[in-house]
Amino acid sequence: MLQTITRNIAQIILRNIIGVFGFPLILLYTLAYRLMGVHTTYHWGDIDVRPTTTVTQNQFLFSRMFPMMVAILAAAIVVWFVGEG
Repeated sequence: MLQTITRNIAQIILRNIIGVFGFPLILLYTLAYRLMGVHTTYHWGDIDVRPTTTVTQNQFLFSRMFPMMVAILAAAIVVWFVGEG
């Protein structure tokens, strides 16, 4: 009984942590779909956004690669500014 309660509390805490720290990624996924004109749904605590219509494989790939490209660009800009000093 206690183990079940502890496991449920740990799952709730982990889900909230993922929801908070994964939120920038969720925003970038949503932005990528919006750039393609696809509407999405998201519920707090979910790990992924869901497109409301079917998407092609290329659209799905773009939505997954977009956050990585933004992160690489941001890292390159930070390295460039740090290297200037």
